Amino acid sequence: SSSSRKGAVEGCGTALRSVPSAGTPRGIAAQQCPLVRVPTCCSARVVSCAAFHVIVRMSFPRFLEKCNRSQSGSPLLTLHLVALNTPLSGDMRGIRGADFQCYQQARAMGLLSTYRAFLSSHLQDLATVVKKGERFSLPIVNLKGEVLFINWMAIFSGDGGAFEPRVPIYSFDGRNVMTDPSWPQKMVWHGSSAAGIRTTSGYCEAWRAGDAAVTGQASALQSGRLLGQHTRGCSNRFVVLCVENSYVAEPRRT
Repeated sequence: SSSSRKGAVEGCGTALRSVPSAGTPRGIAAQQCPLVRVPTCCSARVVSCAAFHVIVRMSFPRFLEKCNRSQSGSPLLTLHLVALNTPLSGDMRGIRGADFQCYQQARAMGLLSTYRAFLSSHLQDLATVVKKGERFSLPIVNLKGEVLFINWMAIFSGDGGAFEPRVPIYSFDGRNVMTDPSWPQKMVWHGSSAAGIRTTSGYCEAWRAGDAAVTGQASALQSGRLLGQHTRGCSNRFVVLCVENSYVAEPRRT
């Protein structure tokens, strides 16, 4: 009955809210209860909070693996978050210049999807970079397919884009930006509020300024957050991330 279902969902919400870590899938589920969107690979786009509780108890990465195995060899649908191969100052020749570097480096590695810069600017809010239909339904993974976020919108849930810092973020050429000395400053540009909205003075004059006197918003990766609110001079050379903004199936080999 509808009343018993409502009671089950409310009970699940209470149980999930007792889990303190908001950056984990359980914490995210608590914030999105009673309806939680899950990856499309298991057919259901939306499940009850109670059903999702079963999923997160076995841990989200394990759920994805199980889900993937159940699809008779079909690839798991995901969106990748990858860093450019070199750190950049705030002068990226504008947001279009940053987007072009994402596109160019992805293509150089044989990646067919469109990648866009993980940045807010005067033209866009970071939260809108991924296409609307895929913001809730696909997990965000690193270059090797390891889960960083349950979905795109989980990054903007209010916890500063918290992720597990032991899960590496790789560049397009396969280096771990968290440990590789090519990125001496473990900071990432984003130009956003914690909610993924552009900040008026946070994007280095539309990502065209590389002067120390001009500032942009950045985050310390080693803190385990992509949207930490640190104001830094635009002469700094930080990590720039690119996100696959919609899923594109790989062509079948004949």
